[in-house]
Amino acid sequence: MGVAGAGCGGSGGPAQRHAPAGRRGPARAGAPRRNGPAPVVSTTSVYRPEIDGGSRRILVTRYYPRGVRRSHFDDWIRALAPSAALLRAYKGGEIAEGEFMGRFVREIEASGEAQAALLDLRRAAVSAGITLLCYEPSGAPCHRHVLRRLVEEPGVAWNGLEPDYTDYHKGVPVAGLAAH
Repeated sequence: MGVAGAGCGGSGGPAQRHAPAGRRGPARAGAPRRNGPAPVVSTTSVYRPEIDGGSRRILVTRYYPRGVRRSHFDDWIRALAPSAALLRAYKGGEIAEGEFMGRFVREIEASGEAQAALLDLRRAAVSAGITLLCYEPSGAPCHRHVLRRLVEEPGVAWNGLEPDYTDYHKGVPVAGLAAH
């Protein structure tokens, strides 16, 4: 979840063919993996229109987003959202982005419900693909990007990774971001 007013856009427009040079990112769709097919995880703002059908759209927010119809997503998994206390601390400026993301990962690791939900998402991402939705604009710091990494690379350590707040569509970074 980013700070209110942190800007970026949605997942419309042309897609880049490759991740930015020098970035160490997760395995993408089609990349070879040792343990079977790669999960296909897309990310975007819940306020952006659906690009295409086929993937399961998962809302991963603590609170229901204003003005969004239930038909705009398939499932709502609150267990994969930051706790209310963590959100308050971050939104209130008490903690920085890096600390917020680290604490969020620790919350996920400590929750059996969240771990079960991640496992379910991994299975769904491999079989049909998923899209993780939050209300933050595309490109803004948001926990959905951390969740994407946790689904794609089980056991990845968030600390020390270069933050990647790019939204992805079917494993390809989305370029040409426009404001929602």
